[in-house]
Amino acid sequence: MAVPPVPAEPAPVPPAPAPAAPSPFDQAQDVAKSLPCSVLRLAAERNGVRATGFATAGQDLDRFFQDLHNVGYVADDVIRVDRSGCSVLATLAPVVRATWETTPPTFAVRLDRPNVASGARVAISVATTLPAVYVDLYQPDGAVRHLLRPGQSGATGRRSVEWIATPPQGARLVVGFGAATPLELGQRPDTEPEADYLDALRARIDGGTTRFAADLAMVIVRIPEPTVAKTPQVRPVTAQSQKCANIVSRAQLGETLSDADLAALRTECRS
Repeated sequence: MAVPPVPAEPAPVPPAPAPAAPSPFDQAQDVAKSLPCSVLRLAAERNGVRATGFATAGQDLDRFFQDLHNVGYVADDVIRVDRSGCSVLATLAPVVRATWETTPPTFAVRLDRPNVASGARVAISVATTLPAVYVDLYQPDGAVRHLLRPGQSGATGRRSVEWIATPPQGARLVVGFGAATPLELGQRPDTEPEADYLDALRARIDGGTTRFAADLAMVIVRIPEPTVAKTPQVRPVTAQSQKCANIVSRAQLGETLSDADLAALRTECRS
């Protein structure tokens, strides 16, 4: 009786390779996304990393930059924002970050000058192909001013607006965002409490049914330079000027001037 062959044992399956550990730069990017009261962008450079964006100053940001030195040289181009801007950053950070990550960015806010005196005009322009464009300016008193809105047709039409810098001095956060269709934000006054507006805006963002893009900018308002009155220049009195004044005075009184006086007026008293 034939003995059945013994089946060969299957070859062992090699273990799956362990996932590669994230690089220091990838770790820094994850930390940047979780940093409170901020919206940051990191770009790898030849000898390190460049950080741009907006964040509030404090221990969290200081610790982030200390840890960032593990990547290499750090270029700090982050704009510091007052704590009053945290609600704005928390609401719009996901949209702004996603916009920055697109190549090229689908939305950008530009100021003709980021530092102006109170009373000066600031030109704010927007670069985007999205039809519905919004530009808001957040003030230190907790109010938001709506500078640009879509028209009745749903398209903004304009891509720029001017704002006259008003007191008090300090920073203003400018937020621009665009959408494929106008947002259902209801009828809103030109200026309103930012908390009310952010609640309405957050509901549209969290709904996720509208394609969004957004960008931020900051303008600093300073006190106007004091106007210095010019002191009139007083010419020193000389014997020649006294002589000329005497001749002119006699002529105004109707006195007949001598040939010498007339010659002096032509030669010595012309200035």
